[in-house]
Amino acid sequence: MAKKIALALSVVVAAYVGFAASRGLVLLRNDNVPVKVLGLAILSMTFVGGFLVFREVRFGFKTAQLGRTIDEAELPSRSMDTEELDAYLIQAIAKAQEQPEEWRVWYCVALGYHLHTDRKLARESMRYAVELFDKESRRPAA
Repeated sequence: MAKKIALALSVVVAAYVGFAASRGLVLLRNDNVPVKVLGLAILSMTFVGGFLVFREVRFGFKTAQLGRTIDEAELPSRSMDTEELDAYLIQAIAKAQEQPEEWRVWYCVALGYHLHTDRKLARESMRYAVELFDKESRRPAA
């Protein structure tokens, strides 16, 4: 269901980007300099916004891909109480310090932070896990 919603919203954003870009191009064709500047601003903001949405959707699909790949036994559970979650997070961070290039460890750290409601650190850890996963998947097989 979430994929369908993300796809529908992506189509809506793509339509908006197309419409806004066409309006920006119309303004760029005008002879009035302030109107041209406005057209350039509209084009710039449209493409920056489109890029940011694309990046977030890609991040969502990548994290889902990582989630399908990882063994569920390694992951924290929502049913953990605060003490168990604290212990899990300490253990996961220690493991990440031992194996800094292992995406699975960083994925577990990110989920631990997420369950601990530290969204900023969860997102940073997950971005790093995605980066490591991409690096590992580009590496030639031995």
